[in-house]
Amino acid sequence: MKLKSKWLILVGVAVLAGLVLIFGLNRKVQAQHFTAKVERGDIHDVVDATGTINAVITVQVGSQSPAPSRN
Repeated sequence: MKLKSKWLILVGVAVLAGLVLIFGLNRKVQAQHFTAKVERGDIHDVVDATGTINAVITVQVGSQSPAPSRN
């Protein structure tokens, strides 16, 4: 039983060290935010685009009722 406890502790420490490495070293660069003073004036930049917009992910939506419906 004592040997089993040592192995469980060793595995637990290894898993914890792995999680620290995965989540600790995999930090992404934080987003940068810029601010500017509000100015009044005419709009001088226009963005034109043509094409088709397609969904990246599609999901199917539905529902179920536990009782039969009454028509």
